[in-house]
Amino acid sequence: MRASIFVFLLFAVFAIVGCFSSDRTPSTYKAAGKVLLPSGSPAYGAEITFVPKLKDGKLSGANGTAVLSKDGAFSLKSLGDKEGVPEGYYAVVINPNSPRKDLLADKQFGIANIPKKYWSEDTTDYFVTIDGDKTDLVIKLAK
Repeated sequence: MRASIFVFLLFAVFAIVGCFSSDRTPSTYKAAGKVLLPSGSPAYGAEITFVPKLKDGKLSGANGTAVLSKDGAFSLKSLGDKEGVPEGYYAVVINPNSPRKDLLADKQFGIANIPKKYWSEDTTDYFVTIDGDKTDLVIKLAK
């Protein structure tokens, strides 16, 4: 009798723990493309970040980041090191003042060429909606 009660209690504990420990990491969609300066040349020497913003009273998504390569290309990662970003509405921030070490060599180019309004989520005027894979984004910066 004691053994069956113990087994029942053990089963109940595992069932309860299982309900609260499920993986709730949202699925992500690829977000990649190029950033172009107002002149049409590739932007580099900066970190690009997609910052989730409210849309229709709803906030969804997670910060996604990447370093711009010399040809302006990027491929965002979020939620640790997961490819892409969750579905959502995002402010696009392109900041040459990022502390990332893999950015240091080209940082001065970014500071000199990327318009300052894109350096912060509070001043950027570029927004994007991610609702599926988007691998051909072209972000053309304005002065």
